[in-house]
Amino acid sequence: FVNYGLSIDKIVFAVIFIEDASQGIIKMSLRSKGNFSVNQFARKHFNGGGHDNAAGGKSHETLEATVQTFLSILPLYKLDLTKNEAAI
Repeated sequence: FVNYGLSIDKIVFAVIFIEDASQGIIKMSLRSKGNFSVNQFARKHFNGGGHDNAAGGKSHETLEATVQTFLSILPLYKLDLTKNEAAI
């Protein structure tokens, strides 16, 4: 499902949040196109990692808090994401 977002015109970064109640965590699957490294993003902000264009992360916050944290971080990457969109 996470790759669907990347099929939309001008979208270069997509994420899906999956609540794992049994472990008390939110799992995240991140994908990107071009030069935006979701590996670095996941490592820096969500205790994760992976590959440049496919990574995972996790959060011990609630689903709502995790989404809010994610949304609060996005403005820091606006320039990188905009440059990457133009290059694709």
